[in-house]
Amino acid sequence: MKKILITGGCSGLGWEMSQLALRKWYEVDILDISLWDKKLSDFPAKLQYLEGDISQISADFVETLSQYDVVICNAGISLSGDYIEHSAEQNLKLMQINALGHMELIRLLLIHQKIKDSGNIGCIVSASQMLPFPIALWYAASKWALDSFAWALSSYLTWRKISVSRVYPGPMPTAHVKYYGQEQKRDQKSRRKVQKIAEKSLMWILKRKKKIYPDSASKLIKIVSPFEWILAKLMYQTYKQNFHR
Repeated sequence: MKKILITGGCSGLGWEMSQLALRKWYEVDILDISLWDKKLSDFPAKLQYLEGDISQISADFVETLSQYDVVICNAGISLSGDYIEHSAEQNLKLMQINALGHMELIRLLLIHQKIKDSGNIGCIVSASQMLPFPIALWYAASKWALDSFAWALSSYLTWRKISVSRVYPGPMPTAHVKYYGQEQKRDQKSRRKVQKIAEKSLMWILKRKKKIYPDSASKLIKIVSPFEWILAKLMYQTYKQNFHR
C-alpha cells in the first residue's frame, strides 16, 4: 500500500488532503505540532499522527519515519499587520515553519532514503505569492522562499524521477483567515470549498504537474499577475483599509 506524509495535516487544507488520500487507499502520516480539534480515538488504522514541530526537525526524528511515495509540505502560519512592528523572533519563527523547516525535512528525508524513487513532493505555496502582499510581508517572503526551493529541487531530483509540484491555492475559509481580521466559517459550503481545492491539489500532485492553480481565484491571479503596478496600488488600498489605521 502506498504511503503519504502531510505536514500540518490536522486542520484546514492538510486535513482535507489527508481524508482524500485515505479514500484513495493511501496510508497517511500526519506531522503536526498539535491535534488541534481532532481526537486520536477517531483516527482510522491507516491514519497516523506524528507529533512534531516542523521548525525543529532532527535527523533522529526522521530516521523513525516510514518510506513515502508522496510528501506534501503544507504546514504554515502567517503574521499580518504593520511589518515594522513585528519582531525578529516572530519573523524567524514564521520563516522556520513555512520554508526553512520544510527545506530541512526534505533534505533529511532524502539523506535517509525516506522518499521513493519516482515519488511525488508537493509544496503548498499560495496565490498571494503572485501578488505584492503588504498585509503580510514575511508570509509573502516565506512563500517566495518555498516556491524557489521547490523549483530548484525539481531539477536536483530529476535523476531520481521524483516530481516536485508547486501549489498556489487562493483564499480559503480555514483557520488561516484569523490573520486577516476574519472569523473562520464552519458551514458545509465553506468546507466544501476547501475540499475541492484539496481534490484538485492532490490530483495534480499525483499526476506530477509542476505548477498547480487549484481554484478560480488562483487562476485569475495568475492572469493578472503581470500587471504589477496596478496590483501594487490595489493591494496597498486593501492593506490601508484593513490594517493601517
